[in-house]
Amino acid sequence: MADQVAQPTEASNTTLQIVSFNCKSIKSCSATVRDLIRQNDFVLIQEHWLFEGQLNLIGEIDANVNYAAKGVDKYDPLPPIYLPRGYGGVAIIWKMNLDSIIKTLDDGRERIQCVEVLGKDNNNLILISIYLPSTGSRDHYEEFKDTIDQLNEIVLKYQDTHYIIIGGDLNEDLGNIDRINKRKDYLEKFVKETGLKYDNEGKTFVKVNGEECSELDYFLHKLGKIKPTHKQVLNSVMNNTSDHHPIKMKILYGISNDADCKNLTKDCTNRAVKWDKVDIDLYVAITNEQSDSILNMPLETLEQATSVLEQVHGFLNDAAATCAANKPRYNAKPKLNVWSPDIKLALDEMRKYYAQWGQARKNKGP
Repeated sequence: MADQVAQPTEASNTTLQIVSFNCKSIKSCSATVRDLIRQNDFVLIQEHWLFEGQLNLIGEIDANVNYAAKGVDKYDPLPPIYLPRGYGGVAIIWKMNLDSIIKTLDDGRERIQCVEVLGKDNNNLILISIYLPSTGSRDHYEEFKDTIDQLNEIVLKYQDTHYIIIGGDLNEDLGNIDRINKRKDYLEKFVKETGLKYDNEGKTFVKVNGEECSELDYFLHKLGKIKPTHKQVLNSVMNNTSDHHPIKMKILYGISNDADCKNLTKDCTNRAVKWDKVDIDLYVAITNEQSDSILNMPLETLEQATSVLEQVHGFLNDAAATCAANKPRYNAKPKLNVWSPDIKLALDEMRKYYAQWGQARKNKGP
């Protein structure tokens, strides 16, 4: 970007933690999304499967978050009396304490969600959540090109005045040199012409049989002299019911003084439970006690089933955390620096007289 834009000094910067996640239904994956936003500053969501009239459910994930989102019916809303099975949709979720520096943007159509993050000295950042079309539809290539063209317009619009981070499911494996097709060629051409950078750090898509098979999720970024961390694939996140692993990156960024930087999140991603170290009897006892309370709950509607599923996720998560809690690290106190030349001299004298005493005993005999 922007060598034209002044670069803030490292001392004045704050670490921003950004996650991108194709959740494959935010209803069934709400526990995972809740954990991710509590542990990071921004979560870029793809495939939340909500229509425009249901987007308020994103705000119910946690009381301390805000969001910008689009459903697939953004520009052709469906009536609430007829809603098919959910699909698609994008969103960006952030901590509510960052509201004062977030501006929602209208750029892009239903596969693209953008927000502007206000930085110091007008060094602003554009965050983009994107979900590129898969190969499942008849017109997927035309849709794929159209979405990239929209993205290209956004990059050209902001590249001289803003830093840019694009996170999402690109539905193409940029690290697989054996896979060649016109979709991938069009994507790679866009990345090259706009000067965007990205990392290949590991497979992010998982088959039904549990095999990790493709790297479809990426951060594309244009950050000038800012050096982001390498993309991290979060392949051991607890309660993840999606067939995608979340990905994460960090940047040192000059947050506007309006933000409460003291409340930015510490890096504390929950890891998968090591079941060989779990107190199984305690886990069974806790889950049995909790499950009794939901046995008689109604399951006649989708909303009722979703509520029960969320409660099950919640108490399984709490039970696992209780029975496999990580031991706190032992923080050893620094050793006291009490050694001195006088102590050394006294110790040498003591050793000398001890040796003389021992020799005298030997000479004296039995």
